[in-house]
Amino acid sequence: MLQSKDLATAVSPAALASYIGACGFVGAAGVVLPVAQLLPGDDCGGVYENTMDSIYVICFGREWSVLVLLIATGAATVVQAVSLNRMLHQLGAMGALLRGAYSDFLVWVGVVSLHYGLSSVYGEPLTASSAGQLLGWLLFLLGDMIYGGLLCVPGGQAESRHWDEMFPDRPKSRDLTDSAETMQVLRMADAILAHHGMLDELKRRYLTPSAAVEPDILLRCALSSADAKSRLQKVTRHSSIHLICIFPMFAEHNRILSKSTHEHGQDFLRHKVWQLQWLFSGTEARAGTWELVAVDDGCPHCSKNYACAIVDEEGWQDIVTILDLETAVTEDIAFFTKNRGLTNACRESCAGGALLYGTWWVAREWDRRQPKGDGASKIPLVVLTDSDLSVDMSLCGHLVAGIFACAGRTPISCGVRKAHLPGAPPGAFVMHAQNNSKRKPLPQVRCLKINFGQRQASLLTRSKRHAGFF
Repeated sequence: MLQSKDLATAVSPAALASYIGACGFVGAAGVVLPVAQLLPGDDCGGVYENTMDSIYVICFGREWSVLVLLIATGAATVVQAVSLNRMLHQLGAMGALLRGAYSDFLVWVGVVSLHYGLSSVYGEPLTASSAGQLLGWLLFLLGDMIYGGLLCVPGGQAESRHWDEMFPDRPKSRDLTDSAETMQVLRMADAILAHHGMLDELKRRYLTPSAAVEPDILLRCALSSADAKSRLQKVTRHSSIHLICIFPMFAEHNRILSKSTHEHGQDFLRHKVWQLQWLFSGTEARAGTWELVAVDDGCPHCSKNYACAIVDEEGWQDIVTILDLETAVTEDIAFFTKNRGLTNACRESCAGGALLYGTWWVAREWDRRQPKGDGASKIPLVVLTDSDLSVDMSLCGHLVAGIFACAGRTPISCGVRKAHLPGAPPGAFVMHAQNNSKRKPLPQVRCLKINFGQRQASLLTRSKRHAGFF
């Protein structure tokens, strides 16, 4: 049960290995050995296995070979656990499905090697039944691989599963004001990830250049989100990151509400939080954390007040920060007031100023806000995005993977929403940028960009001479 696909995708590799070990100890000490103590056999006292006698021999007997063998067995178990953990971090939690098969094979090879390599007194010789043992092991291994989705056979579970049968009532278009529909994308992504092999199969079927079928929008969003989460988990196995998502708010007093309150409401702040919570679920806190930074861009309708009310209602003060661009004017920050001519009401901003202020604030506050202890070495990654739900925040995993695609040396990772670049994969590409060595206000903060629209493109164009800021 512990090695099932669903649990393997719901917990971390280290936790899965610990659960397996704990259950093995409880099963042996609480069930197997007590039962063996009651069964008739050839051991001391006429029972199958006299556990109390074994404990007495270990503690008070003079048979040092028993104690040495016990210590050696314990050391071998520790080595096996460490090896399993390392294997799981490389192959993922589903690697546990193959642990039993490989362990049995290694024990069998070791027993035969002892018999022929050390002494015929030890081990086990090869007999006519050895071929049956090997065949049984191969069948067991094949079954594990098919069950785990690591091997797809014609007519198998992953290939024969018809997507329309799993979600028959899903809409064929995307309504950003429909909260249930937005959450359905994440449920579909979970279903894809829960059945290993399905993600790669659906990507081959729908997202390759030679694909004959165009997926509907919800399936495409779910596939992209599932792929993004998978890529993020691969990154966090070897790197610790802290994702900071910044977005501007101007005249968002309607879209920040739910549809039940306003016909154009998207409830985008809550959905951004829920999407990031989903993206980082299953990732240990020491390996990956996140936060949202919303910047009021001089909104005449005070979008920040609506955002603050939601944060207070949900208790998200630790993960969501609400800023006001006009603070840069009242505090007379030269970078904004003198260099860029920002004045009261911030009419000169047009979203670009809010993104710059959010990035400036993150750089200033990072040393104070970064987690302590295990989190002190996290790599800060800044995401710039829009306030609405035109792009799911669950896709940030693609941007994070883009940063680490070149051994972490890529300073900017961009996502394309409305157009495909020549030669670029649909949905994401990595943009390399030059850093100005003379001006480095953000020496440790890498910048990610999602929803690379016209306004943000002009922001980067106007800021080219200040490239060092990023």
